[in-house]
Amino acid sequence: MDAPFEPWYGSWPPELKRGADMEDNKNSQYIIRLFLGVAFITSIALLVALQQSLHGFWWGDLIIKVLEAIAISSVIGFALEEALLREFGREVFLASVGYVLPKELRPEMRWLCQLNEMCTQDLMICNLTPIGDSVKFHVHRTQVVKNIGQNRYVLKVGLGIDQWFRRDGESRILKFAFVTEGQSWSHTGNVKKSEFGMNLPDGVPDVLLEKDQEVTISSEFEEVYPRNGYFFMHIKYATAGARITVTCPDELGVYVELPNRVGHETLRVGHDYVCPFTLLPYQKMAVRFWDKNQSAAWLEAK
Repeated sequence: MDAPFEPWYGSWPPELKRGADMEDNKNSQYIIRLFLGVAFITSIALLVALQQSLHGFWWGDLIIKVLEAIAISSVIGFALEEALLREFGREVFLASVGYVLPKELRPEMRWLCQLNEMCTQDLMICNLTPIGDSVKFHVHRTQVVKNIGQNRYVLKVGLGIDQWFRRDGESRILKFAFVTEGQSWSHTGNVKKSEFGMNLPDGVPDVLLEKDQEVTISSEFEEVYPRNGYFFMHIKYATAGARITVTCPDELGVYVELPNRVGHETLRVGHDYVCPFTLLPYQKMAVRFWDKNQSAAWLEAK
């Protein structure tokens, strides 16, 4: 039995072979588009040239109709080729990756592949200030979110924080704003309270993002915790390169917690903490803090 056909580069290392396969796919796509473009331009040129000279002959009308059909088919071919290529690529990826995944994980993979937004920058500056028996935790956060989908996307934004009912102070939303090339909005003042915290009031507009367009989201808020406290925030978007900067007096100990991944550890320089990989939606970033003197006294009392 003959061996199955392989491209001439079949004996190459896997990395080079994959690159050659991708190059072949790009060449095939280029040839198809070139053929459609030539067919469209040629049919239009012939229609213009023959419209008058063949008018009145039955076979002339037939040729004109055929040329019109070729021109229309070329336009439809361009649209279908782009749409089908994108959809086919997604389905092939899902099928190939899903084949090696447990069935319980396959819906999650499909969900990730259908995400339309990506946070390309996330900087959170945290300032801890002791007040009485509590700690005021002040946050200023800046996010840049990009539409990574193929179409216009409606992004819903908002902010919610918790109330810890401390005598030394209350939680407050100080500012929330976003800006794009064609849209901007900001809020300060009243908030919507619940039994356990607060949110922005109703009426926050959606962000309209064209393909590859970005929005910058700024927020500022503070919560008041006990001296031994734990601040955490779930991220809404897949986030690359999240960074947390924490400043506090020496009397407080601090530990920044970011999701772990095998082979990757949180990078730290001074008070700056950087996540070296992409975080998934609804994972959390957290800051644990404590009073060093109270902690030492508690440990000695054991």
